[in-house]
Amino acid sequence: MSLKRAVAGLRAKRQGDVFESYLKLAAQNQHVAYLKIPTGCEVRRMGPNIKTIMVKSPFDFIFAYKGQTLFFDCKSTDEDRFVRSRIDWDQVESMRTLHDQGCKTGLIVFYDAGNRLTSSAHFYPLETILALPKGDSLKPSEASYLGRIYPTLSIDLIGLFGKL
Repeated sequence: MSLKRAVAGLRAKRQGDVFESYLKLAAQNQHVAYLKIPTGCEVRRMGPNIKTIMVKSPFDFIFAYKGQTLFFDCKSTDEDRFVRSRIDWDQVESMRTLHDQGCKTGLIVFYDAGNRLTSSAHFYPLETILALPKGDSLKPSEASYLGRIYPTLSIDLIGLFGKL
């Protein structure tokens, strides 16, 4: 892996962690119950050695409000679109399993194109993700607008539950 890709990966991870922190704060402020699904690990025996391997979580959060539940994964990008190739399809399959049982699932994408005043969060239901053709991208105009982080936190999670 090149140094440039490693730095970009660390920057994206940090950006995602910050966004998740803001989502938790928005949930607390709006009295929306939440559960962050931690990244797990699996222990495997490899010959005489034992190795711990990181395992990706099936999605990032469960939010609940007045009897409604939402399972979703968080993504962030510094572009004005979110390319399909960055979607983790194992996570989509996990969400599809829940969706098939009547649960609400999807992606929340934070768009941070370098201008904090235009940065925004958007929700894409699972149906939108599944219908996305290969080579295409998710665009903010095709999603439910949730709000912004800057200059003040204004993410409307309760409004999201009204759209489920």
